[in-house]
Amino acid sequence: MTPQQRLEQISGRYPSAWSMFDRMRQDKGKALADWPAWCYLPMAAAYAAVSGGRVAAIEAMRDVAALSAMAAWRLTKGVYRYDPEVYAALVATPMDPTKPIPAEVLYRLPEWGMYLETPGLAWTSTILRGCWIHLEYDANNGRHELRLLLDCIDDRLVQVPIHLGSGSVLEAIDRMTQEAQRIAAGLGVVADCSPQTNSAMAQSAAPLLSLILYLCSSEPEIEDRLHPGSRPGRPAPKRTRQGYRLFEADKIRVWDVGLQTGRLIREAKAVTQSHDDTARASPRPHMRVAHWHGVWSGPMSGPRKFAYRWYPPIIVGV
Repeated sequence: MTPQQRLEQISGRYPSAWSMFDRMRQDKGKALADWPAWCYLPMAAAYAAVSGGRVAAIEAMRDVAALSAMAAWRLTKGVYRYDPEVYAALVATPMDPTKPIPAEVLYRLPEWGMYLETPGLAWTSTILRGCWIHLEYDANNGRHELRLLLDCIDDRLVQVPIHLGSGSVLEAIDRMTQEAQRIAAGLGVVADCSPQTNSAMAQSAAPLLSLILYLCSSEPEIEDRLHPGSRPGRPAPKRTRQGYRLFEADKIRVWDVGLQTGRLIREAKAVTQSHDDTARASPRPHMRVAHWHGVWSGPMSGPRKFAYRWYPPIIVGV
């Protein structure tokens, strides 16, 4: 299924959800408790739409994840397509699952909901087409989460909540599976939370996080070739007789990621392959591996800002 077909499928299953979500957005900070601007709508809203006010079965929880992801994505329908060289370099960039996640950077997602194309990636043993991403504010406990909804090649949807805050990817996966185990136990279901399973999930999450972090980094290269100069962003509400409302985007919008950097990487590779170093005593020109680097800026005595930067492969020795 395409992302649009997925949206149509969940819309057909819950046709009144979008108008319900509109009302909840209008009641934000009034009849309903407030939530951060980086979250379109807490998943409690999707739970209410799916359950109809009753306790949802564990099968219905999959629809909660899908409905919440589609709700955030349908407003802009951004599909992010990476230049092949940049994509390969990003997924190969070392990211230690045991090191802390720079959570403060993830709040800078360009849109409320996004779909990333992920050719060749897998979640444990399942090949992926892509994944939807959005940020969640848990209305029950105030927890912040990065939510991944994996679009599997076998048409399954797999939800992966990564709990933000202090700690590493592996620790976030551990917290997620412990929460899943608690919920499953309440429903009489056994969940696999073994260290081996959690480690495999953390390893699978690392390249996905690398792709996501690039979009949140200091200067991501994102462009729409059909509309030069445009940038992704949250949609602006439109004024209607019923007040300000957000509307579904008319069509899919493809954002190309890293086109210029990809071109430079290809040129650098051509240099390293064609360079004649027979007369040189120094090492042959080569590509230095891409890496992430965090930088703090601002006065030591005042508020400081954290920037996460991705340094692409660099040609060395020319």
